[in-house]
Amino acid sequence: MKKIITGLALCILFSNVNIEYTHSINKEDGAQQVISFVNSDETRFLENEIICLGNVMVVYYGNVISADKLVFNKLNRTIIAEGNVIIKDCRKNTYFCDSILLVRNFESGKIKNIQIILHDKSRLAADTCIIKNKKLELRNVIYTPCYECSKTGQLTWQIKATNVHFDQNEDVIYENASLESFGVPILYTPYMSHASINLKRKSGMLPPKFSSSSLSGFSILPQYLWCISPSQELIFKPIITTKIGAVAWGYYRHRIKNGEFSIDASITGIESVRKYSPKDEKEKEVIKKIKKSGYRGHIFSKLNYDINEIWRAKFDINLTSDRYYLKRFPFFHSIHDKFDKTLESSIKIEGFEDRNYTSVKSSIFQSEYTDYIPKIFPVIEHSYSRRILDGTLNINTIFMNIIFHQNESIIEPGSETSRMGQKITSNVSWNKKLMLPHGQILDLNGLVSLGVLGKFRGKEFQNPARVKATPQLNINWKWPVLVSMNTLKTIVTPIFGMILANGKKYSDPLDDPFREISDVNLFDGSRSISSYNIDSGSRMCYGLKVAAYRNNGKNLGNFMIGRSRELSSAIKEHAEVSGLKYKNSNIVSTAEIFLNDDWKFLSNGSYSSKDKRWTRFTSGIKCTKKPFDFEAMVFDGKQSSFDPFKIDDHLVTNTDKIQKYKGIMFDMGYQMSKTLKFKGGIVLGDKNNKLIKHQIGVLYKNECTTIEASIARTSYRGGDLKPETSFRLVIHLKNIGG
Repeated sequence: MKKIITGLALCILFSNVNIEYTHSINKEDGAQQVISFVNSDETRFLENEIICLGNVMVVYYGNVISADKLVFNKLNRTIIAEGNVIIKDCRKNTYFCDSILLVRNFESGKIKNIQIILHDKSRLAADTCIIKNKKLELRNVIYTPCYECSKTGQLTWQIKATNVHFDQNEDVIYENASLESFGVPILYTPYMSHASINLKRKSGMLPPKFSSSSLSGFSILPQYLWCISPSQELIFKPIITTKIGAVAWGYYRHRIKNGEFSIDASITGIESVRKYSPKDEKEKEVIKKIKKSGYRGHIFSKLNYDINEIWRAKFDINLTSDRYYLKRFPFFHSIHDKFDKTLESSIKIEGFEDRNYTSVKSSIFQSEYTDYIPKIFPVIEHSYSRRILDGTLNINTIFMNIIFHQNESIIEPGSETSRMGQKITSNVSWNKKLMLPHGQILDLNGLVSLGVLGKFRGKEFQNPARVKATPQLNINWKWPVLVSMNTLKTIVTPIFGMILANGKKYSDPLDDPFREISDVNLFDGSRSISSYNIDSGSRMCYGLKVAAYRNNGKNLGNFMIGRSRELSSAIKEHAEVSGLKYKNSNIVSTAEIFLNDDWKFLSNGSYSSKDKRWTRFTSGIKCTKKPFDFEAMVFDGKQSSFDPFKIDDHLVTNTDKIQKYKGIMFDMGYQMSKTLKFKGGIVLGDKNNKLIKHQIGVLYKNECTTIEASIARTSYRGGDLKPETSFRLVIHLKNIGG
């Protein structure tokens, strides 16, 4: 009787009760656990098997398996599951199937009627899946990355294949595959392969890029990635055009233990300029120089290396054969940020310790826009900072040796081709911020600048070295006042500043007399392009800032207006368009007004009270109200072509080449549907508001597909550049090709 009662008790105990069971295998088998958790309505323990029935959930090699019935064989570590089988693996993929047979952590097995939702919501379905050596063979497969659009029954695209061979550490191979879009077959291939999405990197072809323009014709950029090692890669991406030949272009990157090295370079012949002869004499010289060299190309290279926790080294090369080269060929916007800039090549060592900074740097520059191309060998900087007397003591020191070499294309007969200058400056400053009664804020900055400037011309010492100690005191006072009116809160902040300094009596090759006054630098102690220069003389500056808010915290607008007045005599070397030419500077202002949640007005400018006109003005409006977004900007003004590297016998002088700029920019978009958007833009500029660029395009984008088509007309000028019409088509299918 006791045996019967005990048996009934065990049956009740193992029925409708959660059972936790761990079966460990031998350490030499290379695994720690096979089953770490069991949960079922009924569990039977046999000699070599565990049978689970009803609401089964087990953790099998870290994978969670649920089913109506599950049998685990302890000898060969096999699981057989049937009925509503769901598997969640370590990569957050979910598998649904009718039945499974798994051996030794998915080393082999068979799965019937499988459906998979991948971690990125992509989906795959197959009749059967056979696992051999952890490689999957799927039959009658359908794959689509579309998740949201599948709810409407209209898949953007899907791939069907009779067989798919999947190796998570290698490639995915398709046999008899077809690509369908909205249920319509558009492409068939008997064989296709791409790298598994589980791979971090693998050698192979990357998606090609295509473009067409009136200057280069039809262009194709095939790309091949060669993974040389886990830390090295090479991308060979030649540009092949129908009108101007081909470009050999490549990118190499190597990650080392304490840094990284990369090089981006291209080279081509002179096919693009062989039949081109511009009318302008200066442009003729440019083309003649290109033809004489026999090649065109570029090289951009970087090396960053951490020597230790304090010191690091940087090596940067940026060179191009001519300034028009990067615009002439379709580089697909990968290096467009260097198109219109002076290229700098440099080597630098810098160190950081606490709040102190030290650097040694040498640079050479490449530019077609300045008369003199500087070479800096070297620039040595050191910044020291520490707290003292409730303030901050800063000691900033710089030494530079500069060689100015004149462009060969603009050299005048009998003129000097190079000049040299040295400069040592040490600025010792102490800063303190005080909070005065009634919320007033006072910033104090005392500064003493110790400078030595020597100038050379060729090998002959031109002028004796100039030594000067210049004190400067900066005082800035502001008083934010909160004004509340019903539903409106306004913060009104009057600002007053005073800079007391001696005027400079010698030229400084890095002190730009242009120094255009703006709302950003009005209250600064120096408006020079070099942070180691101090202000030219004593002046006071005053202005007003206003910020308005609703009671709910929403910003209604910001406004600023101000000007400065020289306390000493006006600095004659200031450029006419700088706003600082006369004793009273131009009035500078900026405004940002939020008309509502969608519309915003922006404006800033510089107004000359002496000439009764705006010398610089930018104004525009921006709208982000769905489905419509719009931006329009109007800009008008003058800009000095001051060259800080052009030195005459006595002074740094302005070239007095005033360039006017004037234009209008429109940019708009209309969201025609959830996935389709129309875009357009136009830029008018130059003296007579000529059409500089205009473009229109459409963008289709959903969760699994991006299609962008645009056509643009750009009025390039200079060298072998002419106005160009280009067509761009980008098609990106999620997960195909990575």
